[in-house]
Amino acid sequence: MTIRKLLVSISVTMVLATTPLPQRIVYAQTLNDYLSMAAANNPMLQARYQEYLAALEKIPQARALPDPELTINTFVSHNGLYMDRFMGQQLSEISLMQMLPWSGLRQAAQHEATYMSQMKLEAYIEARNNLFHEVRTLWYQLYENDRQLKLLEEERLILLAFEKLAFTRYKASAGTAAQPSATGRMKESTGPSLPAGGMNMGNTSTGTMAEAPAENMISMQPSAGSLADVLRIQLQIKELDAQAARLKNKHQQLTARFVNLLNTDLQESLVLADTLTEPVLPASIQMMRDSLIGRHPMIKMNRLEEQVRSTQIRMNQLMGRPMIGVGLAYMIFRPRMDEALNMPMGGENMFMPMVTLSLPVYRKKYQSLKNEATLLQSAAGSTVAATQLNLENELEQLINAWEDNKQTLQLLNDQIALTQHMLRLLTTAYETGTGKIEDLLLQRQALLNYKKERLSTLTNQHILVSAFYNLTNFTTN
Repeated sequence: MTIRKLLVSISVTMVLATTPLPQRIVYAQTLNDYLSMAAANNPMLQARYQEYLAALEKIPQARALPDPELTINTFVSHNGLYMDRFMGQQLSEISLMQMLPWSGLRQAAQHEATYMSQMKLEAYIEARNNLFHEVRTLWYQLYENDRQLKLLEEERLILLAFEKLAFTRYKASAGTAAQPSATGRMKESTGPSLPAGGMNMGNTSTGTMAEAPAENMISMQPSAGSLADVLRIQLQIKELDAQAARLKNKHQQLTARFVNLLNTDLQESLVLADTLTEPVLPASIQMMRDSLIGRHPMIKMNRLEEQVRSTQIRMNQLMGRPMIGVGLAYMIFRPRMDEALNMPMGGENMFMPMVTLSLPVYRKKYQSLKNEATLLQSAAGSTVAATQLNLENELEQLINAWEDNKQTLQLLNDQIALTQHMLRLLTTAYETGTGKIEDLLLQRQALLNYKKERLSTLTNQHILVSAFYNLTNFTTN
């Protein structure tokens, strides 16, 4: 069996061995399913969402009036539980007071609470985008790790085929090693043939002694070389086994991190893609540059903070104005006996409207609050500018990495094509006995490295696209 037929047989075996059997997936079947699972189960993301819901509850609190004050007074004197007045004996007094903030203060407080809740929403969106990017990154790394294991398995089977062929050649060369040695001894006993004309008679013995060892060395080369070929291939197989062991350990680590992000117990093994094609960007590069500032949650949060500080300035101005309170008092009387007339007097209950006014006379406090909000508004504006510059720099870095990645992928495709063509030539040469196993193994190692690098480059392309989605806040399909 030639090496080419053996490789075809191995390829068919690999296809049958790596074809997954139908199985029931309990929780997820696609990457989008895993993203939905992470959004529903991740504790950190749940905390951000609960904070947003809590911030929404502050809106009705901000627009509500201050609680009314109910006051009940009673009297204690040496005569009893009453106080003598002209209108009679006053037993108690009940009053109800409602403070009314200055016009516009409640609306400003409601706007502040609304902006704060929107900031919490943007914080949730940013946390969700970061979580999705981390889940996608780990999923692609798991795919790369899985595909590298498959590449090593395929390469190991190919090397086993070469080992079988090299061992067969070694046994064949070992069986015929004695025949060239006998021929050499026959030439040594009969002596060398004389050159034409009888020249160089003095060098006859020297030529004989130099020629015999050379023939003996030639007779030993096929046997020793074939055994060395087997050993070289076995060393290469052991290196592949060591790489596979490291990849399996890495797979366990990545799986543990992935499951922790999902915060669930997966009853089935992780479902990965069969193959990845070259991804596309979420939008054109120019569109991403134009829409970056308006779409990123951090920019929205900083701009909302500016609006919060602006509202606080307005609130502090209104808090420096008086608050008006309106209320009603109800006084309970009973008749008293007039000693002169000896008859009851008064005893009629009465209502008394009340108005109160707060006096914000400590002006430094309110001016200080206003200055604080003004400085924080200026700081928020500077933060917006700084965040914008950082995001633009990050986008440019991603664009440069994307362009470099595309060029690297094209180069690797060309290198793989040329190396495969070279391997076909070297394999044919080795089959016919004119090639060296060292050259063949060297090119096989180069092809494996190119394939692994292309796999890593393709995976990085998908991770870069995920980073673009995370940075520009575009949604995936």
